[in-house]
Amino acid sequence: MPKLRRETGRGFAVTELAGVSLNNSLSETTLFSQVIEAGKMGTVKELGFEFFCMLTTPALSLPSLTIRLKFGGNTLTVANSLGIAASQSNEPFIVRGKIVNKASNSQVAYACIEQGAASLPLVLGVASSFKGAKWSVDTSQDQTLSLTGQFSLLSGGTTLTLENATIDLS
Repeated sequence: MPKLRRETGRGFAVTELAGVSLNNSLSETTLFSQVIEAGKMGTVKELGFEFFCMLTTPALSLPSLTIRLKFGGNTLTVANSLGIAASQSNEPFIVRGKIVNKASNSQVAYACIEQGAASLPLVLGVASSFKGAKWSVDTSQDQTLSLTGQFSLLSGGTTLTLENATIDLS
């Protein structure tokens, strides 16, 4: 589906009704990608993101999942070889967070995975997992924000689908 972009007073917002899937693959797969144009992310700006995903696994399957957020050559591994419960059918979870441009070429990035307490497709042990990093990205140049997924220990019918992606630069 096409991305819907609107300019705002301090930046822009992008929404994509994605439907991009990672199907039973050991390869790292890009689920979302957006170029942040040179100079758009000035000092004291925030790039917020929210990715709504659905997960399906067959019975007797115990694959694991790695989710990575990438920006300007840096990677924040939001979930590393995270266990997935068997017999899940379109179970939702959200990856959300921000990249804050604190000064010229100095960012703090943080992201978390959240899921409902009633159904836990991801074996987090809790309802969310939180990660953070400090980066140095030259935002005077075009930079790409992307979200990737990768399974290990495959089993037929294992699928991760990005249903909706929203980013907001303000």
